[in-house]
Amino acid sequence: MANFQVENLDAEYDQTQKIAYSAELTIYTSPLTSLTAFGQFAEYLTILIFELDGLGDYSKQYDRINLMRTSSGDYPHELITRLEGMRKYRNKSTHAELRKKNTQMKNWSN
Repeated sequence: MANFQVENLDAEYDQTQKIAYSAELTIYTSPLTSLTAFGQFAEYLTILIFELDGLGDYSKQYDRINLMRTSSGDYPHELITRLEGMRKYRNKSTHAELRKKNTQMKNWSN
């Protein structure tokens, strides 16, 4: 059974579940895809946090994390550290996936 599959979840959080489930589903078959999905999950969580706390609309995950870090201390250091780690891993996995696809396309065209 999947860790991120929950029955009768509010529609508002349905997207969060779908992203997390996708990340979990691909962790062994496509680790780069899984890391990208976990990064999306972390990003979506920060968006929800900002909506719930009325912190405004920031388009970049980097900016949201920095605002959480410099706020009045309402957010645990561990949370900020984990979100920052996921942001960095997502960036690395996305770039690795792009390099892999570019290599495959070059090999295909030869």
